[in-house]
Amino acid sequence: MAFYNAVEEAYEGGTSAADLLAAYAAFKTVVPDKMTEKQLDAEFTEASGYSLYRAVQAARQDNQTTIRMTGGDHRG
Repeated sequence: MAFYNAVEEAYEGGTSAADLLAAYAAFKTVVPDKMTEKQLDAEFTEASGYSLYRAVQAARQDNQTTIRMTGGDHRG
């Protein structure tokens, strides 16, 4: 749940990149395989409009402390 909450925070105003990546690491201990992760991402995106994948990519690629997502973009 912490990972989903961190992704929501990234889209709804911003969150710490370190916090999002830490939540993702904990998520990966529960969902280690990529296929299940992709299925969960698709379901979450359909329900919320937020992408787990894009949020993690933004946190990994941006050399910023805060990640702010917008629409289909990965930075705000």
